[in-house]
Amino acid sequence: MAKRSYKDAFLDFGFTNIVDHGIIKPQCVICCEVLSNESMKSNKLKRHLTSKHPQHALQERAFFERKEAALKRQRFETPDNPAVVALKQATLASYKVAWRISNKKAPHTIGEDLVKPAAIDMVKTVCGEDVARKLEIIPLSNDTVRRRIVDMSLDIKHQVVDHIKAKGAFSLQLDESTDCTEYSVVRAVMCRFRRRTQASPLPLKHQMAFKRKITTMTTGSSG
Repeated sequence: MAKRSYKDAFLDFGFTNIVDHGIIKPQCVICCEVLSNESMKSNKLKRHLTSKHPQHALQERAFFERKEAALKRQRFETPDNPAVVALKQATLASYKVAWRISNKKAPHTIGEDLVKPAAIDMVKTVCGEDVARKLEIIPLSNDTVRRRIVDMSLDIKHQVVDHIKAKGAFSLQLDESTDCTEYSVVRAVMCRFRRRTQASPLPLKHQMAFKRKITTMTTGSSG
C-alpha cells in the first residue's frame, strides 16, 4: 500500500507531522496524539478535531501554528524523545562515515552515491524494511561530508593546542620534502610534547602542525 504524504493544509485541522520509524504520521498539536499514516486525510483529521477538541474547531490557522511551534520545541527539549534520539544517532553515524571517507582519501560524493545506498540494501536484505528505513535519515551529501571532516579537523587541532598549553613545553622539527604535485613544502612537526594518561604516565606525542608550500628555490645558493 502506498504511503500517504503530509500536506500543509492539514494544519488547518490542528495536525502537524512526525516521522515514526521512517513513516510520516499526523500528530495533533493540541493533545499530541499520533495517528496512523492511513489517517492522513482531511475528513479523518477534521473528525478528530471536532470530536475530541470541539472548543477549538473554529480556531484560525494562527492558533494551530503557535501550538505546532510549541510542540516542536517540546520534542527537541525532551532528551529521551525517540525523534531526538534518532537524530543524534543519525548525526553520529554521519560523522563516522565521513571519518572513513577522509581516512581513505575517497571523494566526498561516495557517501551519498555508494555508501548509503549499499548500507540500505544490506540492512534491508538482512534485517528488513523497517530497520533499513532508519538509515535513510543519515545525512551523507557531498557538502555534509565536507563539513563533518572540517569539524573533526578543527576538533583535533583544538585538542592538540589544549594539550600543549597544559604542558607548556614542546619542541618543533622542521622538515623539507616534495608532495605529490612535485612542489617543495616545509612541514613543521611537533614532537616530544608529553601527555599523561592512564596507560602511560608520560607518553611521547608526535603531531603534524602545518604544511606550507615553498615559494623560493630550495638550493643553498638561493639563501
